[in-house]
Amino acid sequence: DQFFSFKMPPKKSQPAFSFLPGRLAFLDALLIYCKGSDTPVPHFAMASNAGFVGLRTSMDLGDWGENRMRYRTAEEEMSRQEKAHSMLVNVLRRNGVDDPADKVRFYASFSYRSHKDLSSEGIASAKWYPDQELRTKHKKIFSLPEWDQTWRKPDTGMIKRASIEAGIQIEIESSNCLMIGTEMYEDYELAKSLGIEFQFANGTNYNPGFFELWAKQETEEMKP
Repeated sequence: DQFFSFKMPPKKSQPAFSFLPGRLAFLDALLIYCKGSDTPVPHFAMASNAGFVGLRTSMDLGDWGENRMRYRTAEEEMSRQEKAHSMLVNVLRRNGVDDPADKVRFYASFSYRSHKDLSSEGIASAKWYPDQELRTKHKKIFSLPEWDQTWRKPDTGMIKRASIEAGIQIEIESSNCLMIGTEMYEDYELAKSLGIEFQFANGTNYNPGFFELWAKQETEEMKP
């Protein structure tokens, strides 16, 4: 959700899905650089904590929760992921990348973890949805990797799977990787644990946003 906008715009003539400011300018510049310098095009992996899916699934299977419709189902989330994947692949294809679909992968963690302050009690005190009772009762559903608790950031499941599928040895080649995220605990701590360079996507009181410069460039290019 920090790379794409999925909100329906007020005018129906506008696309329902689009890149957030600065993202497209960055991608184009990166791919132009790779082409001009004979640098291999990097692999792109989008790893999202989509815990609301776990919460919604727990509500549906357990038949509880009056506000369950506010949370997306696994099918709805995967539909968004597929659309975003197509958008990113099209950017690579437009820039002349061979077999662009092989360069783009999406991963999502569906397990929901309570958002209580765990600084004193530790992560083991968190409450998870689906809980163990539901996992045991519906083993077929929850046997898929996106339901594994080790996939939820800051754990390393998604990134390690991404590196394996991209043919990268993350423990050895971490210096060739860059992670862009928004969360200090979930994203930054994950990158830190693997020795990966990290950049905040949006500006904070302490860090400039990685995409701010590219967003300004997009704005300048749009001026008459």
